[in-house]
Amino acid sequence: MILVVDDNPTNRFILAKMLQSRGYAVTEVTSGPRAIECIRDNAPALVLMDINMPGMTGVEAALEITNLLGSKAPAIIAVTGDDTSQRRAECGAAGFNGFVPKPVRMQSLFEVIDQSLKGGQLEVW
Repeated sequence: MILVVDDNPTNRFILAKMLQSRGYAVTEVTSGPRAIECIRDNAPALVLMDINMPGMTGVEAALEITNLLGSKAPAIIAVTGDDTSQRRAECGAAGFNGFVPKPVRMQSLFEVIDQSLKGGQLEVW
């Protein structure tokens, strides 16, 4: 199962449809706190995390997930429209396994997902 975390319903819908077209089971949540709760309860294989969300940012949520679960934390991929070198560096320092800029290109998304599910970390920073 892949967890999609984004406060924008259109973004969640598009990502879910892309993932489902490849046969992935998808769960969607709207915030960092809900992502943490879902990860505790469902243990997804992978998380696609928006970065700019109200309340708790994607970076804050990812750090909390990593602190709570350590080596058992799922791979987390940043999915954001904030495609700056500063944001990429922040995500890399926070332990994200990959970075996909919005608007999401299907090929790029699945390259990052495939690499992350194989246990690798993309050199995108």
